Amino acid sequence: MTPLYHWFFYQRQWGAIPDEYWAYGLGIFCYDFLYYWYHRASHHWLLLWNIHSVHHQAKRLTPSLGIRSSALDFAALWMILGLMFWLGFSSQMIIFTLAVHGFYQLFLHNEWNINLGSLEWLLNTPNHHRLHHAINTEYLDKNFGSILIIWDRIFGTFAEKSVEPEIGIIGVNEWNSPIKSNIFPWIERYRKSVDAVADGKRQAAKAVLQFSAVVVLVSSLLFFQFPAVWVFSAVFSLLLIAELIPSNKKRQPG
Repeated sequence: MTPLYHWFFYQRQWGAIPDEYWAYGLGIFCYDFLYYWYHRASHHWLLLWNIHSVHHQAKRLTPSLGIRSSALDFAALWMILGLMFWLGFSSQMIIFTLAVHGFYQLFLHNEWNINLGSLEWLLNTPNHHRLHHAINTEYLDKNFGSILIIWDRIFGTFAEKSVEPEIGIIGVNEWNSPIKSNIFPWIERYRKSVDAVADGKRQAAKAVLQFSAVVVLVSSLLFFQFPAVWVFSAVFSLLLIAELIPSNKKRQPG
């Protein structure tokens, strides 16, 4: 991914952000906001869900779950990191930001029965994140924040505990096998596509749009003359239109 990040950095519209203490704090805040939307998209776009679902297959919350992710996780995380390079953050700032958010996940993923008082309104805590991992209907697709929970409060995805959460994932769960947990979501997607032959035209349209998004991205990497904002707009527009095409079978949210 290094050539891609290099391209984003030199596509920025202003100078690099100075290497000051405040810039590292800004990086943490900026990443938190971008991650909220990336995380939310990962629960609604099938391609991203196939990657993110590996993290949700655990049946209980432990600190190690904070670093459990798909083998393809960083292949998709360019959507956030590329934007941060484009905004002018340096490699050191981004590495520091990832470290801070990564260590916070160790605290977030556990079953501690603690309450942080007024900080619960601002920060994402084990109490909030436990609900995000639940399969109870009232908790599905809620509490997407990384460090801050304010994005969920602002954008209407916040949930408070009303019933005891049941941790896991809807459907087949291969959480005990690293290989199966990474591969099964893609096999399941293929199986469902085969079963949806009657819905072929709409599935074909989805495939064409998704393939077009890949072509635009690859072309931008090969020729480097396309402005980053054009590439982002084209790729996300194509993927969004593809997801808006109705399908007979809808994935159950995780």
